[in-house]
Amino acid sequence: MSKSIQNVALWGNEEHFTPECIKSLSESLKLNHSVKVLNLGDNGLGLKKKAIKHICKGLKGNHTLTTLNIGGNNIGISHKNLKPLIKLIKINKNITNLGLGSSSLAMNHVCMKLLSSLLKNNSLTHLSLPNNSLSEQVDMMKVFCDALAMNKTLVLLNLEYNGFGKNFVALKILCESLRGQTTLKTLDLGNNFLGEKPINLILISETLAFNKGIKELSLGNNFLGKNKEGLINLFEVLKEHHRLETLELEVNGLGELEDDIKKLEDVVNKNKMLTVINLSDNQLEKNKGIYGFLKEMEKKYGMDFKI
Repeated sequence: MSKSIQNVALWGNEEHFTPECIKSLSESLKLNHSVKVLNLGDNGLGLKKKAIKHICKGLKGNHTLTTLNIGGNNIGISHKNLKPLIKLIKINKNITNLGLGSSSLAMNHVCMKLLSSLLKNNSLTHLSLPNNSLSEQVDMMKVFCDALAMNKTLVLLNLEYNGFGKNFVALKILCESLRGQTTLKTLDLGNNFLGEKPINLILISETLAFNKGIKELSLGNNFLGKNKEGLINLFEVLKEHHRLETLELEVNGLGELEDDIKKLEDVVNKNKMLTVINLSDNQLEKNKGIYGFLKEMEKKYGMDFKI
């Protein structure tokens, strides 16, 4: 491994990650003093004996790495995979950005408890947990969310593809923990079926009413076009949320809600911080009334609707 390289992407190379290769990588990481970003996603490491342990051993003394993506490796198959990773994050305070997407975490209660201990770490700022079926384990979600509520370092949390819209109890637990969270700036709840029930968006709206720190909120691809009541409630709350700068509402089937979309003008008029609302892939261009209205608003308020 070059001594000057800063970004290493080794994702999707499962067939090449032999035991010998893993040990060699571990030794290289011990000696390297330049790598800042390491992507080891989709390599089946969770199914290979002691693979995660070897890699974490190599990173233990590495003082340059800040971003580690180890998602898509079925780590949740065994808690023995997550233990060395948790230990690494606690020891190596330079790692602030951790990716654990598609890791089968909800399959293992011990893994969920260990994951919760991550949030007690005082250096982690970015945590990505998409596609882990987290909403299916309500008891473990409570443990995780209790830790989330107390966390004082996290600024970004990615919870895409976790099915929260299909489990009201899990979503309520999450929202209650976010109300008192003080450091989080970016929250991604995209692809969670939140439009399935009106109460889902009402819960999100109530959370925003309490949590004034979130600056970027992603609700893309949630079938919000089905949830007129919830959408109106969200717009009302956004009028008073003067920290939110970016709202992602792409792919939500909003093209038929002309009267409701026009209520965005009240939001933008009262909330001067909100400058980006992503409405792409909502078929708005097919409705000349909405399209023209949004273009006029972009000029009038200096907005970007990304349509």
